[in-house]
Amino acid sequence: MQDLIGRLTELGVPREAIHTEAFVSGRSKETRREKAHAIAVAAAAAGVTEFVIGTVDGAPAFPCSPGQSVLDAANAVGVALPQSCGEGACGTCRVRVLSGAHETDDRGMFSADELAAGWRLACQTLPTEDLVIGR
Repeated sequence: MQDLIGRLTELGVPREAIHTEAFVSGRSKETRREKAHAIAVAAAAAGVTEFVIGTVDGAPAFPCSPGQSVLDAANAVGVALPQSCGEGACGTCRVRVLSGAHETDDRGMFSADELAAGWRLACQTLPTEDLVIGR
């Protein structure tokens, strides 16, 4: 798939105009729950009750509870992000993390260049501080 995406971008198609779904096995739900719990415990110990997810595409900033994914936080307040499976398998909920620390498990969904550019799955991204995201 990366070859096809590369060829399309060489032909002048903007990457953000290319929709892909790449079904791979995401993080197990148990592992994700453990990671989310660890983040929530660390945040509580530091006195942090929520993170703020800012956007650069005109959507309002929204709160994210420690241990909550970016996608779940967006859904909770009605901020529309593209989504399909919600489990890290399809790639539909891709966002670009422009700033802020987070934990994620993208399981081969992105190329090394895309990862370096900040692309992540909103359903698998667990903030550990305030984030700014884009599309």
